[in-house]
Amino acid sequence: MWVRGGDKGHENYNHKVMVFRSSIIERIALKAPLYSIRAGYVSPKGTTNSEEHNELMRKYRLDRHTASAHLTALRGLKHQ
Repeated sequence: MWVRGGDKGHENYNHKVMVFRSSIIERIALKAPLYSIRAGYVSPKGTTNSEEHNELMRKYRLDRHTASAHLTALRGLKHQ
């Protein structure tokens, strides 16, 4: 399943990656209560195209994906 040398190798590569990603997310959500960790889902909508996103990128010198992840995590912490 893992790609070596950047060769995707097959037409359903993206499907395999999404299934793997979804299974990891589901596994974390199922196992978290066993360790007394509360897992929640947060919508990332609106995190990339905002002024706060641009400020984070400039202030902490983050790339746009890391800045979006940071904003999503902050949003999740606010709604606890």
